[in-house]
Amino acid sequence: MFADGVYENFDQLPYLEYRELGRSNSEPQQRQDSLTLREALDMISECLQNYQSWFDRPSGEPWRVCFPFSRYLRQGAKVYNLTTNSEYIIKQKIDPGIASAHWINDNVVELEGEIAPLLTDRLRLDRELLVDFYAAYPKSFASTYKFEGGGLVADDNAGPWKDTVTYLITRSEPGSFGDRYFQSPREVKPRFRRVQEITDKGYLATVFGKCEDNLVQFDCWSIQNDRADEILEWLKGFFELYTGVFKWNGLQDVSFWDRGVDELSTRWRADIVNRTLRYVLRTEAITAHIHRKLSAVQIFTSLTGEIGGGMAQGQLVQANMSGEPSLFRS
Repeated sequence: MFADGVYENFDQLPYLEYRELGRSNSEPQQRQDSLTLREALDMISECLQNYQSWFDRPSGEPWRVCFPFSRYLRQGAKVYNLTTNSEYIIKQKIDPGIASAHWINDNVVELEGEIAPLLTDRLRLDRELLVDFYAAYPKSFASTYKFEGGGLVADDNAGPWKDTVTYLITRSEPGSFGDRYFQSPREVKPRFRRVQEITDKGYLATVFGKCEDNLVQFDCWSIQNDRADEILEWLKGFFELYTGVFKWNGLQDVSFWDRGVDELSTRWRADIVNRTLRYVLRTEAITAHIHRKLSAVQIFTSLTGEIGGGMAQGQLVQANMSGEPSLFRS
């Protein structure tokens, strides 16, 4: 994660060779130790936005950029530059026949603004250009195509259909040891992880952790079978590219589990096609016990009795945490 709280793109991790990717990155990044399931899902939501907003400019033309992972691009829509706090307007989409010789796909647009974006800038497509990502639809509300925030928009205000990804937690159990999931033995209770010094405070933190294996179902919704298949493959590509980002930012592991049975939902105003992917997200809950650092330990012992016909004198033993034990006789 960057200092401003924004997650990295798949090509911005510190261990990647930026020069080989044609980019550079000088912003400080902080590796995280752990994430809860809620934090992991929030990270996935933000990284999906980064994924769709990732851009390239292989031809060198400053105002023509390609968004290869975007699902929606249209003339007049806004694009935001998170690095410079500026915004652009999509002036036009470039004809695929012209762009095909130099670009990854036909998602090539010409932007309009004050200063052209650099390859090191972070862009963000406007919300209307992004695939929606929500918690699972409330299926008891079978009314309309369009869903926002909590899910439902009245029929009178329904807009055009927008491909959507929803998530649903179907299983959550104590984490298994090793690379296996949902198998014994499991980490039922928090276990010791490490002792960590709290800088300039005179305290230590004893850190305990407990892993959980979570099976999360991602549903891809569309109104056509081929579009649903496309968004499913698009989502699989996202997880493949961003697995390193997830692990760098505290997710212990993420693995593909299975693909569900293709479905056709008839509970809405019109039939909606559904494709399902399930992934295992291994998270870790961290707790810390704070205690003051020990500076010295003193041990006093005394002995009175006869040894070899004589009287033994008392002894004082003093031990210091920073040095060798010393012995004093009296």
